[in-house]
Amino acid sequence: SAAAALVGTMLQMKPVLHVDNEGRLIPMDKVRGRRASIQALLERMEELDILVAMNEPSLEYAAYLKDGGVIIVNTNNVSEDARIDSKFEVVRVPCLTLAQKANNPKAANIVAIGAMIKKCGLFPEEKAREVLKQIFVNKGKEKYTAMNEAAFMEGYQAV
Repeated sequence: SAAAALVGTMLQMKPVLHVDNEGRLIPMDKVRGRRASIQALLERMEELDILVAMNEPSLEYAAYLKDGGVIIVNTNNVSEDARIDSKFEVVRVPCLTLAQKANNPKAANIVAIGAMIKKCGLFPEEKAREVLKQIFVNKGKEKYTAMNEAAFMEGYQAV
């Protein structure tokens, strides 16, 4: 109900969801706060293959990364001397700098996604660009498609 949603928002309640094999969202739990929601998700999953560290505090989640896992590090917000275990493969990308180069300073996360997709071979470049475009069209923000695609390509080409 609307009242429950309002109270949940005020209390910073976050649903913990599971996507089943048929693509349906299944509510699993409710927790309070962002950190608790991330912790609840991590407890339910196996070891991670990839971590995108947009800032230094994000590196604490490397504890959930499997040996040999990849960490995409945003060098604009993570210092060069930040401690990262040598058992991980580290890819350093200046996400904010590249987003600014693409005239889209709010798209540092899109730069990181481009780097991650290229490094890990998750999708062919054209498919990733097609899906990115569709996401913004579906949100009614197609006017940002070219700027976000430019940011994605900056990250993709940085690896």
